[in-house]
Amino acid sequence: MAAKRLRVGLLFGGRSAEHEVSLLSATNVIAALDPAKYDAVPIFVTREGQWLLSNFKDGALATPSDGTQLCLAPGGHGRMLAIPAKGAPHDLPAIEYGVPVLHACMARTARWLVRVGRS
Repeated sequence: MAAKRLRVGLLFGGRSAEHEVSLLSATNVIAALDPAKYDAVPIFVTREGQWLLSNFKDGALATPSDGTQLCLAPGGHGRMLAIPAKGAPHDLPAIEYGVPVLHACMARTARWLVRVGRS
């Protein structure tokens, strides 16, 4: 029987002047995660602060300008809501562990948001 993979939310991008550095750091982090052990969910934070579902393909993280928006459900124990550009909002499987790969002041905010979502 295959072991259950840990679902990891990876926040990257953000409003910081170090936005591009965050993209490089997040690419390295997600590339290092063993897909047999981790179900990585890349979450791109735009320069405006919007959370968008991303993907990791051919060694690169997507940085969408629109698409499926994401938000943590307060008190939802890691539960996330997906709000597609077209279609109805729906639940996503819960994030079990959050990894903020944001730089400068956004990293502190992200750690707090992940803790709030897990409560």
